[in-house]
Amino acid sequence: MIHAVLDADGQPTGAAYMTVTDRIRAHHAAYGEVIEPVADLANDGDDEAPVWRVVPASIEALREIWTATRFQARSALRAAGLFEAAEAAVRDSGDAALIEAWDSASEFRRMSPAIVTTGALMGLPDEAIDDLFRAAALIFA
Repeated sequence: MIHAVLDADGQPTGAAYMTVTDRIRAHHAAYGEVIEPVADLANDGDDEAPVWRVVPASIEALREIWTATRFQARSALRAAGLFEAAEAAVRDSGDAALIEAWDSASEFRRMSPAIVTTGALMGLPDEAIDDLFRAAALIFA
């Protein structure tokens, strides 16, 4: 999986990264660009006049790589009006490991037991959890 840089119109610039740091994201955000995970970045033109096209990653592949820092996850939940419901779901679960993850994890992975369980306790469909991770990726401290 690679990460393609998209301009403000959502068009690929041709730049791609194997690994993306917050510093790289912030740099491109300053230019109105975003970085998205993709399966591939294809050139439908030629070397002299490239025409870049994103080959989308499957949702299953994205779910395996999505992560959010504690700050990003909590901020995304707050922005969606779900923070209090998530907090209550975790606390009311009585699951010691889930509560410890909620209280202490520095990072959350999309397919981690804590996220899957919390989503189920809240009655969130997979697509809603995916949207929270997309939103979290755009949040910087």
